[in-house]
Amino acid sequence: MMLSLLIILLASVSFAWTGVWNGGGGLLVDGAPVTVGSALEKPKDKLQAAQIPGLALLVNSIHSLNLPEEAKSEVLRAINPSAVRSYYKVSDSVYPDVREEMVTRYSRELGVSRDQVALFALTYTENHPSQKGERSVFLFPHFFALKKESEQAAVLFHEALWQLKSFATYQEVIRCEALMQKYLENPKSREAYFNFMTYFMKNFLANATQKAGT
Repeated sequence: MMLSLLIILLASVSFAWTGVWNGGGGLLVDGAPVTVGSALEKPKDKLQAAQIPGLALLVNSIHSLNLPEEAKSEVLRAINPSAVRSYYKVSDSVYPDVREEMVTRYSRELGVSRDQVALFALTYTENHPSQKGERSVFLFPHFFALKKESEQAAVLFHEALWQLKSFATYQEVIRCEALMQKYLENPKSREAYFNFMTYFMKNFLANATQKAGT
């Protein structure tokens, strides 16, 4: 059975360009040379909130959590589309070099073959001073092919976790995502709720909850 793994890239996507003798350079996209500005142009298929599967379920679940308002607002900012967070529906052909790098990386780190890795999403964080902190979430066909809304919500939550804790380990993010999905699928289970909240607050919301308590 094929093992599908969520792969996320946040705050580490970079397009390297180096001047040689003050010369100008660009990038190769699908084998064709383009300028940096063209290569970084956003896809045109930008999604509204109602067009993102799993988003409503995730947002409603966050609203229902017993969290301080400040912490809850922080989580929702990391999830909801806004002026600094956009979602795009893209094909498997966009950003091929980044995709190849990530598939190879996680295939190696997780000890599975490349054909066992399913890429659901990539998140690009802008570091240019004029747009610093803006995030673009690219959702691939595998994301839309997921059978359960809870799985799609878990993918979106996974994306948001990197914004809440940019230095989190992959294991921390995967663990928290899995606990959230279990809670989403068992909303009346006290055990599922307790396990998720305990881990989430300890590993991703410690600062926000401390501020709320002062």
